[in-house]
Amino acid sequence: MSVISDKKAWLAFRQQVKALPKDYVIVFDAIQNYAFKVAPYVPHDTDAVLDQLLELFQTSAADGQDVLAVCGDDIGKFANDMILNARN
Repeated sequence: MSVISDKKAWLAFRQQVKALPKDYVIVFDAIQNYAFKVAPYVPHDTDAVLDQLLELFQTSAADGQDVLAVCGDDIGKFANDMILNARN
């Protein structure tokens, strides 16, 4: 099932994102927006990228890690690397 194509699943997915600490939500949303913007230009599975990112952020937040310790200071590079690693 595609998270994006199913509205109920998408809303449930977003609730999980909103349950993260605020700094994680801000970074997640920035990466999500980037993933949506580059989707037409760089073939990748946006659903897989966002699912992996949510899982990583949930685990990291539960471990008490700072979001920048997880993705580094260059969030754009982190997002780009995730997308390139998830290419179809």
